[in-house]
Amino acid sequence: MYTSQIIQYLLWPVMITVSWFAVRIALAYYEKRFPDREQQS
Repeated sequence: MYTSQIIQYLLWPVMITVSWFAVRIALAYYEKRFPDREQQS
């Protein structure tokens, strides 16, 4: 009866966790691709 509301409520933490991992992976990729630009300037 309330399963759709429960699923919708529990979906937010999953989306936040997935987004957090995506940002971490993107930042790690960026760090490998462009290493330490501040020291080169």
